[in-house]
Order: sequence, then structure tokens, then C-alpha cells
Amino acid sequence: MRILWHSNSPWASTGYGVQTALFMPRIAERLGIPVAHSSLFGLEGGNLVWNGIHCYPKGFDQVGHDSAPAHAQNFGAEVILTLFDAWCLNPQALQSRGARWVPWFPVDSDPIPAAVLRQVQQAWQPVVFSRFGQAKAAEADLDVRYVPHGVVTSIYRAQDKAAERARRGLPQDAFVVGIVAANKGIPARKSWPEMLEAFARLWRRHDDAVLYLHTFVGQEMAGVNIREFCEHLGLPDHAVRVIDQYQNLLGFTPEWMAGTYAAFDVLMNVAMGEGFGVPLMEAQACGTPVITGAWTAQEELCIDGWTVAREDAEPWWTPQAAYQFKPRVAAIEDRLQAAYDEWSVGRFTSERSERLAATVAAQYDADLVTDTYWKPVLAEMAERIEAEKGGDLPAPEIEVAA
Repeated sequence: MRILWHSNSPWASTGYGVQTALFMPRIAERLGIPVAHSSLFGLEGGNLVWNGIHCYPKGFDQVGHDSAPAHAQNFGAEVILTLFDAWCLNPQALQSRGARWVPWFPVDSDPIPAAVLRQVQQAWQPVVFSRFGQAKAAEADLDVRYVPHGVVTSIYRAQDKAAERARRGLPQDAFVVGIVAANKGIPARKSWPEMLEAFARLWRRHDDAVLYLHTFVGQEMAGVNIREFCEHLGLPDHAVRVIDQYQNLLGFTPEWMAGTYAAFDVLMNVAMGEGFGVPLMEAQACGTPVITGAWTAQEELCIDGWTVAREDAEPWWTPQAAYQFKPRVAAIEDRLQAAYDEWSVGRFTSERSERLAATVAAQYDADLVTDTYWKPVLAEMAERIEAEKGGDLPAPEIEVAA
């Protein structure tokens, strides 16, 4: 079996790009399956080779309907594996030259939106990356496989908090709340207004709290004008730290991101809906607890931290005809206060961080995910393909990781 991986380029600092960079080489090297990359974002105008993997450029269609099938034919791939939102992908176009479509796709609403379901029902084998997505697929009678996202726990690990704060100019004696999230679109799926206002309320009671924002704070992606909103909330400059905006365009190394998470006391990501929530996993891999929502995939990723209950959020009917959940400011504030209370009495210890990091490594380390989940799923696919080539042979039943 040969795979064409169609997603953001592996050097892109997007969530899809990060996971592409993790798993393409592992599938090729650990599992011995030939893989090539087809770009949805990050490469135009020519081919190149990245870490021994051939990378094909994006074509003229916005999501590669013109280029991906041709690239698959050129590479001799039986499978086009897409790591992208499924609703905007056309099954007939992707499978027009004989390759099988395998979407590894997010479910970030309840139920699975009809626009997503219509597309993945036509896929050869859908794969989800959250237990929430797996449960919603079962409700829709959709046959899926489960493979979670992963993290390199040799890089994302518990580290010296004081040293990492010093590198970022953060005060050693402050309660540091971090947000690592895209600032894209209004209404903000990442709940930017609600989280910022909740922090402002905390800061008015505890002016030793500092908010660290790893995002674009302007409206480059039609999101919230964060600087303007912080000014409206009365937050002074010293209470809100923002990453260098030009460096954010260029991207940060995994090592720098791991140190950033380690510098936080808590990561806050109470999104309206998440297909997975990679920063939640990365932060906890670095020993940092999280504040998130008890809905979609976020709840299963809260290993150590606080969740905003579903009853403390307003259901919001999305344009895709499914529910996400808008958290109440007071509920986020309450969880921030709970985290502050634990921090103030010294419960954020290095031992706690080490335990949390070890727990994440035992579940989501990229090598473990490759061997435990990708290996049996891809083996099943390879046998199905061989059975199909043989004519009337039934596709074998292979046990995959629960």
C-alpha cells in the first residue's frame, strides 16, 4: 500500500501541519509504508523533498481537488489520506482517478454536522481523532476507525518553570495564564471575548495574575481585535503579554513552544467546539494543567485541570446545523479562580507536573500512537486493498485498538 497524505505542509505551524510532520515520517519509517505529501497549504509552484518524503505542490483548486488525484496517480498511491475538515472535500473528485479516500477528520459539533456526514459517508474508510468523534459517528451509524493526535514527549515534557519564564520576560512570582489558539472568525470559535473578560475579572481581584497570548492579536484572520478589547476591559499592558507578531508569522520551534507551555501555571482553552485541541495535550505533556469545556473533544483531553460544565454554556446552532457551546464568562472566571486558589497555596508543584507529563506520554506520545493505533488501522486497509484487487474476496475483519 502507498499513501498520498493530503493536508497542510509539514513545515506549516498549523495544527494540521504539526500532526502531518509527526505522523508522515513515522508511518514511512516505523511502519515501512511509502508516503508522499500533497499540499493543501504551504507549497506552490514546484516539488521538494522534506525529510526524505516527496512533497507535491498545491494546484489551482482551493482544497486540491484538481491536484491530489493526479499526485496520487503519479505516486502510485492507492489511498488519499486527508487531514482536513471533511465538509469542504468532494469524494467524487478525490477518488476520480481510482485512489481510495480516507479522511482523518475532526468532529467539533454535536451531532456530526450533516454537511460533514454527507461527505464522509462516501469515503472508503473514515478515521476520527477523538473518542467524542467516535461516539458521534456511532450515533450516525457511520463506520469509523479511531486514531488520536499525538505529541513528541521527548520535547513536550516537564521543564524548569523559572528558567522558561526568564527567557520570556515573565515575572517569577505571578500567576501566569496562557492562551494558545487561533484568533479567527466572529463569532470566535475559540471563545476569545469570553476568556478575555473572565481573565479581566480575575485580574481585578488578583493583580498578580498575568495573561500570555500566543496568537495574532489583530484582525488579520477576521477575528477579534484583542488589543482593543483588552483596553476596553481595563487591562493594563503589564497584565497582558503578547508574542512577537512577526515571529508568529515565521513560526516557533517545538522546543520554544514546549518551554512556553512550561512557563504557564495554567493553559486556558474553553473553545465553543474542538475536533481535538492539540494545545491542551501539548500543555499537559509539559506538566501544565488546563481550563477547558466539558463538550466536544475537549473534555476527554482534560487530564489535570478544570472544565466548564455543559450547563454553564449556551448551545449555539452553527451554520453547519449542529450545536457548539458558548461558555458563560462567570463560569470561566470561576475555574480561573479555582486554579488561582490552588496556585496560591503551593499546589502547583514540580512533582505534579512530572506526574501529569508522564500520564500524557502514556496515552498520546507520537511513537505510541503510531504503533498502537496507526499500525493496525493501516494494516487493515492494506489487507482490504489486497482483497479488492483479488476480485470477490471479502474484506478481512482485523481487530483494531479500542
